[in-house]
Amino acid sequence: GCIDIMIHPWFKTFEWEHLINDSMVPPFVPNDGINAAPQASIPSFSEPKRQKSQIESKILDEFVGWDYINEDHFQEEAVLYIQNRDQGLIQ
Repeated sequence: GCIDIMIHPWFKTFEWEHLINDSMVPPFVPNDGINAAPQASIPSFSEPKRQKSQIESKILDEFVGWDYINEDHFQEEAVLYIQNRDQGLIQ
């Protein structure tokens, strides 16, 4: 996880405390004339905004026999199942 990244030799001199405390000086600050949206208009990443896609009925038919489907994780589980099926890992 993140600890493995933090202790990796490549990051040996990285000042993690400055990053965590939001006191790190950025290596580059663009000038005010850059054509970019103001930071206040950029959404926060703290709240996930998931958009569910429509799943074709022929795909849904493969999951009819499942006794429990967690709606929050169905798409992830379905994609993993289909990938494993296509690779011949399951029938």
